[in-house]
Amino acid sequence: MYNRKAFKREAKERMRESTPHYMLVILVYVLLTTGVTYAVNFLTGATGIAEGILGMFLNLLVTLFGMVMVVGLSYYALNLARRKPTGMGNLFEGFSFAGRAIGVRLLVAIYTFLWSMLGVVVVGVIAGVAMVLSEGAPFVSTILLVVAYIALVVFVVFISLRYAMADFALVENPDGGAGAAIRRSVQMMKGHKGKFFVLRLSFIGWGLLIALIGMAVMAVGVLITGVDWFVSLVSSVDGDAMDAYNVTMEVVGHLSIWTIIAEVVSLPLILWLTAYQHTSFARFYNYVCGYDYHLYMKGDQQDAPSGQPLPESIPVERPEPPTPPGGFYNPAPKLEEDVAAETAEESVEESKEEPAGEPVEPMELEEILEELEESAENETPEEV
Repeated sequence: MYNRKAFKREAKERMRESTPHYMLVILVYVLLTTGVTYAVNFLTGATGIAEGILGMFLNLLVTLFGMVMVVGLSYYALNLARRKPTGMGNLFEGFSFAGRAIGVRLLVAIYTFLWSMLGVVVVGVIAGVAMVLSEGAPFVSTILLVVAYIALVVFVVFISLRYAMADFALVENPDGGAGAAIRRSVQMMKGHKGKFFVLRLSFIGWGLLIALIGMAVMAVGVLITGVDWFVSLVSSVDGDAMDAYNVTMEVVGHLSIWTIIAEVVSLPLILWLTAYQHTSFARFYNYVCGYDYHLYMKGDQQDAPSGQPLPESIPVERPEPPTPPGGFYNPAPKLEEDVAAETAEESVEESKEEPAGEPVEPMELEEILEELEESAENETPEEV
């Protein structure tokens, strides 16, 4: 049974149990994604190659690198949600199947764009027909345009939710490829888009808090610098295009410093929220892919389909819950060394269970004494 609050509570418990600490892992992720992006933008802007081929090539490399790192973050979050070993290396697991990681991100973007364009065409045609029919009533036309825009936004969100589990599906089984991960995500999200949308929406308060912290720091920066400085700088523009461009770049450069300060101030909250969100999403993936069902049928005491711990004594034959929405859990192929280790463990357990031979019951003391008396009575004097 889906339980959003229980999922988020479990995510925080997994974060507290993480080793190394999740804040350190997410910090490395942020430095390698956002930090590298800032560094490349500063480098290309300072050297004047931002508009050239080299600048475009560097930006493309950073974008592709970020795609693979996002999949690595999903790998880390999934291991964290399942109480599996975690570490810095999880962030770089995506590079072992980098082509498929980039492929799944590109396909999701392409499919979302194409479906969105279809929605734009359909909504545009409907809105155009409605406006023609309501000609002469501008208020009605405005209402129809607003309704059409809202319908388009809802449609785009609906499409994006279809592919929300694609990264986790690829991490689960990278050998299946990007296309299989997207198809699996579409299958798993049937009937669960609303639940995941509410789960994502439940984090909006933390996002607004981070935005407010950033705006507060920017406001402090403007006050420290002085409003008069900005006014005098803007008023110094005499209409020349190049002069206006230079003034704009100076203002942007000055504000960029305070933007970096704002992100540093809100960094702890950003790290916590990133781990919290992705671990909660991984917990949701466990629910829709059938991992909870898999643990339940194994008799796992920690995770159950209801989101609550199972009772201590579990009957051997339990009634099976409904088939999970994502089908039966299909883990990724195991490595040869893992299979060999499991086979060795099973053989040891079987050898312990099998008895060495037919057990011999010890004779009681009374039976031994009776046999000795019978043998003494049967002996003749000659034998003595």
